[in-house]
Amino acid sequence: MKKEQNNSKKRRMERVISALKKDKIAIISLIFLAFIIIISLIAPLLPMDPNKTDVMNMLTPPSKEHWFGTDEVGRDYLARVIYGGRVSLLVGVLAMLASVFIGVTVGTISGYCGGIV
Repeated sequence: MKKEQNNSKKRRMERVISALKKDKIAIISLIFLAFIIIISLIAPLLPMDPNKTDVMNMLTPPSKEHWFGTDEVGRDYLARVIYGGRVSLLVGVLAMLASVFIGVTVGTISGYCGGIV
């Protein structure tokens, strides 16, 4: 029985990978999302400080030094976007965990009570 389940999971995964290989936009989207997640997670290791002010570079347009430009107090927009991504990822993960907790709780109570809930 266990071997059949493993084979079924393996076949399902092979079908998913095969379908993914055929869809170039899905591959590009997956790579882009992975890149954003990785950059957001390693943000503290990057040399950019989102709160560092530089009054000599206030409101500068995008350049080699500041790819997204700077704001009215000279903070780098790119650094702020990367650190903002960390907050967005945290909110998403916490929302997912909360919904799993609620779903498991309601499902368990419903199963225990015979589907009344």
